[in-house]
Amino acid sequence: MTDKHVPALGSGLTLLELVAAAGPAGSTFTALLATGFPKASLARQLATLVARSWLAKADSGAYVLGPVALGLARRGDPAERLRAAAAPLLAELRERSGNSALAVAWSDGAHVGVAKAVAEDGVTMQELGTVSLDLAARPWGWIAAELCGLPRVWPDAATRAHFLAHGVAWDNGRSGPHGCRLAAPVVVDGRLRGCIALGGTVQSMPEARLTELSERLRAVATAVAVRLSGALE
Repeated sequence: MTDKHVPALGSGLTLLELVAAAGPAGSTFTALLATGFPKASLARQLATLVARSWLAKADSGAYVLGPVALGLARRGDPAERLRAAAAPLLAELRERSGNSALAVAWSDGAHVGVAKAVAEDGVTMQELGTVSLDLAARPWGWIAAELCGLPRVWPDAATRAHFLAHGVAWDNGRSGPHGCRLAAPVVVDGRLRGCIALGGTVQSMPEARLTELSERLRAVATAVAVRLSGALE
């Protein structure tokens, strides 16, 4: 079955992420409008999310997370915790790298796409909610097999050696005729929680940029691990 993107659902999830990233004070309609939403569409989305208790409107007039969203966060779902920690950081990673950014959670032997920021005219990456069991297909799968003591699935010895030396798994085109992928693990207390990844083309992710992109990616993966560690305490 081919995964299909649902724009309205994506917009609603983006609104939830923006409000969550704003912290306890929440975010105003004006601030959310400044992120690029059409005014009428934003009003409808907010009204729907409030009506279904995903968001709530504080006395200040700002939008804050509602009881449904807060209840899910309290359930302790690993994928939800990673989404909450990673989602606010992906847009900046996309802008600074010029490539699509993705967060995938690692749970029960599979990767789940939990958050992403797609670059303009960029690759879409793994769809949100998609469960991937094929560890050999993508760099984040190669990392999981390596760090979790599973049979190794590296495409070759040089790729594994690069990961061991630099902390990133580099796919320079194996995912498609023009696709490149770069992934870094999110590790908390010695356990793999997921990966942060970049996806682009041979033009947007040439080997000449590998060092720069790797540094950006590792920094975000570390920041997510720190945020996640705080959430687990």
